[in-house]
Amino acid sequence: MSIHNYTTAIFLVNSSVTAHYEPDPVNGPKAKRETFKTFDSSLKKGDIISVPSTTRHQVTTAMVDEVGVSVDLDTTEKVRWVIGKVDLVAFEKVKAQEDALINKMKNAEAHHRQEELRKKLLASLPADALNGTDLVNVALPAPEKPASE
Repeated sequence: MSIHNYTTAIFLVNSSVTAHYEPDPVNGPKAKRETFKTFDSSLKKGDIISVPSTTRHQVTTAMVDEVGVSVDLDTTEKVRWVIGKVDLVAFEKVKAQEDALINKMKNAEAHHRQEELRKKLLASLPADALNGTDLVNVALPAPEKPASE
């Protein structure tokens, strides 16, 4: 037996290598399903992986659709390696922290603007100009304090 496709030869010499399919897109035209190889036995259906491509940085993403698939050792298609699993949990955690910080900054900025405008208004009026106006004495809400304080 001779090897026709050297990109599948690793499956002959190392049983730890597994193959995974990329799924067809849900919407839009059917894409070519491609098999990728990896040593990462933790990959499961639905995981996002980075794989080699012909794009600008030579990397793109794929979604694992099936794990542990059989590889046709006589295929003429090149079987490429998975670069790695994309850690979406860590990404979502950082994004949520950033969103919370942005909301706190927006609240602080709004409170600061209210205070500055109030000071300008009160400074531009004679001392007794707002006598009898109860609205002036209503306190503004304090800005949100970070949970660590």
